[in-house]
Amino acid sequence: MNGFLQRLREVYQRLKWLLWPFAGVLFCLLALRLVVSRSDAYFFINRLHTPAGDFLFPYITELGSASAAVLISLSLLIFRKRMGVTMATAYLFTAAISFSLKAMVGFPRPYRYFASRLHDIYFVPGVTILDNFRSFPSGHSVCVFTAATVLCYYTKNKYWSLLYLILA
Repeated sequence: MNGFLQRLREVYQRLKWLLWPFAGVLFCLLALRLVVSRSDAYFFINRLHTPAGDFLFPYITELGSASAAVLISLSLLIFRKRMGVTMATAYLFTAAISFSLKAMVGFPRPYRYFASRLHDIYFVPGVTILDNFRSFPSGHSVCVFTAATVLCYYTKNKYWSLLYLILA
């Protein structure tokens, strides 16, 4: 158990410069959530679309898909075995948490939640709208932040780590 706590301290020391800013952002978002309604936040973000984003983001979102997780893990296993094992383990761990939360929270996707206001929602042309799973937490977000966190852990240049998290 002593070795585990020592390893946990080492991980904390490597990632604390990311954890504290993350905690600050999370606190600000939770405070903002107290004063902004879910629908106001959703429709504000939904109106922020651009033609370039409509073209680019359907491809970018695939970086958070299960197939991307498998490809990234397998690629890392081939070139950097330890990092690949860590990535695959992290994906499995966060997927288990994500699916458990989806089952417990059961929050519907926007298509169902805002069923009476579908005419107010902007849908990206050519993108199929999912209606089969629960939306919280986002599987794509969990997947991409899992990858970013593992990459941050292994990256010596912390500026790259910042880039990974911004991209996530």
